[in-house]
Amino acid sequence: MKSMTVGKKIGGGFALIILLATLASAIGIWKAVEAEREVGDLSQTHLPLAMMEGKLADTAADQELQALLYVIHGEDKYIEKFGKLDVAEDNNFEQVKGLIKADEVLVKAGWIEVIAKAEKLHDEFKNAALALMEAAKSKDQQAIGKKADDLETASSKFAEAIGHFAQINEKEARQVASNAFSQSVFARTLMSIVTAVIVAVGLTLAFFITRSITKPVNRIIEGLQEGADQVASASSQVSGASQSLAEGSSEQAASIEETSSSLEEMSSMTKQN
Repeated sequence: MKSMTVGKKIGGGFALIILLATLASAIGIWKAVEAEREVGDLSQTHLPLAMMEGKLADTAADQELQALLYVIHGEDKYIEKFGKLDVAEDNNFEQVKGLIKADEVLVKAGWIEVIAKAEKLHDEFKNAALALMEAAKSKDQQAIGKKADDLETASSKFAEAIGHFAQINEKEARQVASNAFSQSVFARTLMSIVTAVIVAVGLTLAFFITRSITKPVNRIIEGLQEGADQVASASSQVSGASQSLAEGSSEQAASIEETSSSLEEMSSMTKQN
């Protein structure tokens, strides 16, 4: 770290922050995609299946009603309505099977077998209703009563099968919703943690990078200050030496002046003699 230049330190710090941000974004996107898939599973599979459960039950109930109305009134229009409802119910089952087949997880979980069992029970229910309407034509009250009991039994079994299918669909839908929520919470928590880590790493890098820049500068400043002090000290010494030299020169000049004066005096005395 000490041998690295300032530019490399700054570049490395930003590279680390970018790496963390990229990693967090990748994981966040992955979890968001997972959550979106779970939500799509709810909207495209389980909610439509829940609606189809209601249609299956309602259509069968309407069929039973038409059979009973025929027993009461004996009008063929109820038989015709029963037949149309039976075609509609077959279409309902095909739609349910189509939704299940579109989801590999549900296929592996055996949902096709569950709805096939319900479809078989509906066929038994339909046959019981047809038998009741056929008995109504004979006006045999005993036969009508027996066939009515058979229809009630078949209707209850079919209702139980649809109820069972509704329960497993609701359970799976709750699990899917829980998974989607968990994925969302995980992604949000991860982004919060990574954001905090990036901030902490950024502050740490800023501290060390600033320190790595200011420390050499401070050493240079201290060196310059020390050099300036040494120059100032040398200047002071030179100034002192110059002053001493000047004083010595002044004293020497005075001495020379005295000597010159003495020589003049001696020369004057010599002339007089």
